[in-house]
Amino acid sequence: MNILSINPLLKRRIEFASNGNNCYVWFREPKVTLQNGFPHCGLVALLMMSDSLKFPSNVNTIDLLNVAIDKGFSNKGEIFSVKWLSQIAKTFWDNLGTFDVLEKLPDEKKLIKELSSSDVVYLIPYDCGKNFEPVFRDGHNAHWSLVTGFVLIENSNKNSEKDVDNCINFFNSNECINNGDITLYVIGYQGKSRYPGVWDYKMLVQSNLQLNTCRAGGENEFKFDVNGMEDLRGKCLRVKKK
Repeated sequence: MNILSINPLLKRRIEFASNGNNCYVWFREPKVTLQNGFPHCGLVALLMMSDSLKFPSNVNTIDLLNVAIDKGFSNKGEIFSVKWLSQIAKTFWDNLGTFDVLEKLPDEKKLIKELSSSDVVYLIPYDCGKNFEPVFRDGHNAHWSLVTGFVLIENSNKNSEKDVDNCINFFNSNECINNGDITLYVIGYQGKSRYPGVWDYKMLVQSNLQLNTCRAGGENEFKFDVNGMEDLRGKCLRVKKK
């Protein structure tokens, strides 16, 4: 892979985030599946997960939806529980991967290591803004993201040549990067857009941690476990290919 192979919009978003600083990029690019106006963000995130990890492609949104409803996890495709999303995934891919419900989002060091050196992706719920970036709406815009990669930005290492292509480097785990002044962005996919976002990881974590209440009327429209939004808040799904 080289710099020219990066999707042009993704490249522009990396350039904007890095602001002329050297950065290091690592990501998997899945086939994007859109939710097309339905509350299927968790289900399509599972499909993109399966493509990222090269699982067989004989599963579709309707297959996942039927299982979610049959198991009592959903009314119309919404999934308000990391545990439920894990159980749906296991129904189809249990022999291909491990689906671990994490009670705490990974720290930056672990996220970088696992994404770059293992067949691992993360499904992380968050509050979704107008541009699909993490926001803080107390959970009213709860949405699922698939994190497949990252951008490490060296804040103290401005590229004096202003050559954008020289600023973007592909991450090599053997490289020595100054960890003292680095900002971690993640590359995330979600079912409302064909294009990945580049989000400050701290913002994504903070957005996840304030998933407290569903939007007005949602408690009657959607299916929740007895714990309510607590089944999303502070949690994520880690998927590792076997």
